Amino acid sequence: MFRFVESAVFGLSVVGLSAAGLAVLQAADAAPDGGCLQVTVHTGQSDAINVRGTNQNGAWVSTDWRNTPNPWTRINNWWWKKGTYVQIEYQGTHSGTHFHGTTPCYIQEGGTHNFADCAVR
Repeated sequence: MFRFVESAVFGLSVVGLSAAGLAVLQAADAAPDGGCLQVTVHTGQSDAINVRGTNQNGAWVSTDWRNTPNPWTRINNWWWKKGTYVQIEYQGTHSGTHFHGTTPCYIQEGGTHNFADCAVR
């Protein structure tokens, strides 16, 4: 059994109750000082992306590969330090030609609250 709990900080959280106890699933915490952002990536022809860089704890991390079926792909719950660069690796096939590459993205406030806007092929 699940119920939705509204939270001013995290939006909606899912709370489940089982015989083993109470489980709470919610977004990863942002840095308390607001010094971190998530990324949203504009993809033109790319079929998949992954993002790597310095997270909110100062550690170098990498996301899993994400399919990019829409023009914008949000990488939710991965927080990146403002003022640093992340590397976005991308790949896809367009007009029968396979491509693969990496592009940097500077982490700064974008058009969407709590997100930096990035773009790849």
